Amino acid sequence: MLIDLVGYMIAGATGAGPTDPAVLVRLTALETDNAALKTRVTALEISRPFVRTATGLNAVPLGLGPMTVLSAFVIAPVAGNVTINYSTYVNNLEPGGKVRCAPFQTGDILPDNIISTTRGVGWFETAATPNGDEGSVSGTAQFPIGAGQMIAYRLACEKSGAAAAEVRGRAITAIFTPTP
Repeated sequence: MLIDLVGYMIAGATGAGPTDPAVLVRLTALETDNAALKTRVTALEISRPFVRTATGLNAVPLGLGPMTVLSAFVIAPVAGNVTINYSTYVNNLEPGGKVRCAPFQTGDILPDNIISTTRGVGWFETAATPNGDEGSVSGTAQFPIGAGQMIAYRLACEKSGAAAAEVRGRAITAIFTPTP
């Protein structure tokens, strides 16, 4: 016969629960571990899902400089990378005019122009028709993010030329991937 004793009660003792000091120390340690685990789970719940998507259907008229047309916020529980995918539909009323869009981190939107070498840039150039043209602009870019950081990723678009242009049906998706 084998008997394994983890805790015991002393006959006649008042109150409930173990009285062995080793068991009490172990229970206290488990409660501390449980509290730490709960804190980590809460942080993960705040940052969850690991994919954030923002969409907008209304038309946004564009100016000659970059302007934010959509944002997605990410809170990183640990260090990693955020991959930004975006797409939008463009109505450009100027023959030969261009609409460029690119993702940026908070505060990093270029003050003057989005250039063709900007990370993740996509553009649409109209055909040589009198009324301009319509089409899609999309792209992908990856950004590092530190543990505990909250960063807004913004889709910025701009037009070239004097005629009107707008973006419609835009979407931005931020995918967080922890660093191994």
